[in-house]
Amino acid sequence: SHIVWVARDDANLGYDIEDRSVSPRRRIEVKASGDTPTRFLLSDNEWQKAHDDPANYEIHFWGGIDLNIDPAEEYARLRRMGYPRIFTDLPALVLTGEFSAQPTKWRIVENS
Repeated sequence: SHIVWVARDDANLGYDIEDRSVSPRRRIEVKASGDTPTRFLLSDNEWQKAHDDPANYEIHFWGGIDLNIDPAEEYARLRRMGYPRIFTDLPALVLTGEFSAQPTKWRIVENS
């Protein structure tokens, strides 16, 4: 398959899935929530990857997830609801105000 779940083999890439059927490759980060408002957290690495190649980095957001539903039924239900919501060029979406971004963590390191 040209669609590869790359995060299974390397969690440091900054995205979950790679579409190798096109050039340049699509890099897809998948986010999910039980809530329907579109909000998610990105790691520092995911944030950087979204900025390194914004045209080929996508976020696929799935909202309203109910883990108590059979996965096949849940998939069909979510697709009827319009998921996944696909966002490309995250830096531009933040710049235009469609999204806001706020740092939520601090990394503290002892200086030696």
